Amino acid sequence: MAGAPRQGRGELRAQPPLGRRCPRHPSPPTPTPQHVLPRRNPLLYRINRIEKLTGLDLDRHAHRELARLAVVWRDTTGGDTLDRPE
Repeated sequence: MAGAPRQGRGELRAQPPLGRRCPRHPSPPTPTPQHVLPRRNPLLYRINRIEKLTGLDLDRHAHRELARLAVVWRDTTGGDTLDRPE
């Protein structure tokens, strides 16, 4: 039977929640572990996207430091501080 507790070695073990949102079978979302590293392809895609949008070459140390400084600046100032036209 799908969704029933598994029986193993004499005791019943409950199934962990899948964390999916379904109107018929609601369950709370499972927390994401903080120690999970990003996958290789999405990480490379993001790096390439940053290089394309900023014109930086992240293989160069000076460009990586500029990118890091921009992130630190954003985090310490509370976000985007530029006044943008509407």
